[in-house]
Order: sequence, then C-alpha cells, then structure tokens
Amino acid sequence: MVIWTNIYAEANPPLEEDAPKGKPRPWLPTLVLDLLTQRHPDTDELLYPPDKHVIWLDNLFSSVKLFERLRSLGIRAAGTVRTTRTKREEMGEEEYNIEKITIEQQSEQQQSKQQKQAAEQAAEQAAEQAAEQAAEQVAKQAAKLKADLAAEFKAELEAEKD
Repeated sequence: MVIWTNIYAEANPPLEEDAPKGKPRPWLPTLVLDLLTQRHPDTDELLYPPDKHVIWLDNLFSSVKLFERLRSLGIRAAGTVRTTRTKREEMGEEEYNIEKITIEQQSEQQQSKQQKQAAEQAAEQAAEQAAEQAAEQVAKQAAKLKADLAAEFKAELEAEKD
C-alpha cells in the first residue's frame, strides 16, 4: 500500500477540509504520526497495523526524532533524512532558541572572563612597572646619598689634615 500526500502543493487540499490552508500549518509536524496512528471509527483498530506495514519517508517528512518516535510505537520505518538541515530544523524552534540563548550566554561569560583576565594582567604589569620605577628611584637616591657622604667624609679628612 502506498499513501501519497503532497501537502506542499497549494492545488491539493489539506487532509482535513477544515485544516488551515497556507502558512502556518501547526498540524504539519505531527502529520505522519497522526496518519499512521489513525483508528477505525467503529472497531477502534489501527488502520495501519505496525506488523503489516513498513513506512518509507522521503527527506521532506522525516527526521531523526520522527524515526525514534515511530520505533517507540513499534512502527517500522525507513527513509532519508536531510544532511543539510539547519540546527533550527533539527531541534525545533523553541529548543533552537534555548540553545542559541545558552550559546550567547556562554559567549558573554567567556568574553567577561577574558576581559577580567586582561584587566588582571594589565594591573599586574602596572604594579611591576611601578615597583621597577620605585626601585630605580631608591637606587638613585642611595647612590646620591653615598656620593654625598663620600664627599662629606673626604672634606672632613682634608680638613683634619690642614
């Protein structure tokens, strides 16, 4: 049995007459699951029992999540999954936005950490430069004091000789 649905063609009506036409299509993400889990209105039996059918999906209707869900329901399915999907398509809009926010927060935290490290390095360098300048000044003052004392001592010695 082949069930062909062309939900993207505007000429074809949706599966239900009262379903919205055009975008957005809130029923689209569950279309395959809804179709495969339909029950007979009188007997309440599955219209497509999992043990009698294998479902083949093309890449417009499939995702890893869908295959996992079908497996959990015991429905055998095969098909292709797009390898060029964006993260948003893979994860869904809400999860994508949550991850995007998390990535942005991590980026901000990393930038803040880098700025803090840069400020700490600048403070260390400034402290080292200040210490070097202070040491140079002390050394100059000590040399001047030594020279002054030596001159004074020399003058006293000459005064004693006379």
